[in-house]
Amino acid sequence: MHIGERWRWANDEASQDRAWHELITTGVSWIHAPEMVRKVERDALSIAEGLLGRYAFRMVPAWITPLDGNPRGYEGTSQPTPLHTEPHPYLAAHVMILLCVTPAFDGGDTLLVDGWQLLDEIRANQPVLYRSLFQTARLIPFAQTYWVGPTVSLRLDSLQLAQGIAAPRKGDSVGTAFADIVQLTTPTTLRLEAGDVLLVNNHRFLHGRSAFTDQKRRLMRCNVWLREPMPSPRPLHEEGRQVAERLARQLASYEPWIQHRFGWFGAEGLEAEPFREDYPRPPDAALEKLKQLGMVMRSLDLTF
Repeated sequence: MHIGERWRWANDEASQDRAWHELITTGVSWIHAPEMVRKVERDALSIAEGLLGRYAFRMVPAWITPLDGNPRGYEGTSQPTPLHTEPHPYLAAHVMILLCVTPAFDGGDTLLVDGWQLLDEIRANQPVLYRSLFQTARLIPFAQTYWVGPTVSLRLDSLQLAQGIAAPRKGDSVGTAFADIVQLTTPTTLRLEAGDVLLVNNHRFLHGRSAFTDQKRRLMRCNVWLREPMPSPRPLHEEGRQVAERLARQLASYEPWIQHRFGWFGAEGLEAEPFREDYPRPPDAALEKLKQLGMVMRSLDLTF
């Protein structure tokens, strides 16, 4: 996996063009922009849009720093974080931006794995698993929600790979096989310094973190949703498109909340109800709704 060298942000259109080009080609852009990092606490949204040179349909910022007590989620701990994608119940953020205010003096490095490259390797070596990653609907557990649908799916014309921090559910053979491969994959390690900014295609890359002890480590993560899809390799996109069309036909008679959870939004697109809140609580948070989703999932036939 090739990630370009860190480069200095010049706060001009050429810098925006370079960052976006790296993001849609290699999937990652590593920038040194101390002026932006110093302002992020005051105006994270305009900084995110300034980096991307694009309108952010939605942006959700969060501080990544150790907290006292028993924080909920890895963001407030100093423990190692398994490789994962940033979650959302309906459509994952297109871009994750990490802005480093204070690095840890010992560890806390960012770990990255290119999901498209990983899928190419699986297609060559394990074709049955490769097809299952597109054609087998799953309940993929994250800290506060489930991803409902195939591991790799086309949603609003953007191909996304979903991988949770938690272990796959019992009996999820596809998830277990994929998690085993991820665990055996050697990630690229980046050491972010104060003033560094990392742009990551969240639909493509898995990311994680090494452990650290320095309690002064402080980063901001901005998850950004765009109105335009992130590009993906033609063979992967075509595979996702065929499954998405089969899924839409089979979900046509179901209630909208079920269609939405499987990533089908019809003609409404980003105007659909799930996108009217920053982080909507899906109706399947109730156990009976989750069981209903499981029944729908088992009735699907996405093979072709």
